[in-house]
Parts: sequence; structure tokens; C-alpha cells
Amino acid sequence: MALRLLSRPISRLSLRNLPLHSHVQFGPSLLHPFSSTPRRKFSADLLETPPNPIFHLTETEQMLQETVSRFAQLNVLPKVREMDEVEAMDEGVIEGLFENGFMGIEIPEEFGGSGMGFGAAIVAIEELAKVDPSVSVLCDVHVRL
Repeated sequence: MALRLLSRPISRLSLRNLPLHSHVQFGPSLLHPFSSTPRRKFSADLLETPPNPIFHLTETEQMLQETVSRFAQLNVLPKVREMDEVEAMDEGVIEGLFENGFMGIEIPEEFGGSGMGFGAAIVAIEELAKVDPSVSVLCDVHVRL
């Protein structure tokens, strides 16, 4: 279909020549892009509104970010090359993930977890990934299972 459309002269190309599905409807602005009908105005134009950051960290999440970053710099970073060379995780790193509660970050406190939410888990995973993506994936998979 695309080759047939591309082989036609440009003047013959239009949306009317495209096969339409029964649930797809085009408004007049698409069928007549050079229409004299004025463009519809909305109360809040998306181009005029500055974008907000998608993710604002809570105070708890900021403290978690600092804690995970410090853990990663002190405990993971010195062992990254060695873990890569032997193709195995260091037991001390794994124990540290458990001791600091990173491996149970979303598990409720009454079951021995940290009792934090999904956003906190993402913060921890991102901070670990900055130092060693393998450790980050290990933690992420453990948290998700």
C-alpha cells in the first residue's frame, strides 16, 4: 500500500485514499488541512503551559536517595570491576542490600520489609544503577518477585 501511495504524484495523495477502519473517523481539519475554518481554541493551551517535572521526591525519598547513593559508592563501586571479571555478585554486596532494607523496600513493615512504595523502589533502583546496573537489576528483580 505504501509503495502504491509513494508512486503516485503528490497532488493525488490525500487522506481520502487511505483505507479507513470502521472505528477511525477523521475530522474536517485532517481531511481539509488548509480549511478556512478557524482553529479550535482550548482553555489551557499545552504549548503555553510550562511542563512540570514528572517526579517530585518526598523528603523520605530524598533521604533514601542519599542513603542508597552512599551505600553504592562505599560498598558497590569498589567491587564492580572484580564482580565483572569473575562474573559473580559479591556476597558482601548482596548482604548489604538486605541489611539496608533495599531488597524488601516495598514489603510492609509487619512482614519485615521497609514499607515504602513503588516510587521509593524506583529511587533505590536508579541510584544503584548509576554505580552498577547488574546490582540494580538484582535488586529490582528481587523486589518485583
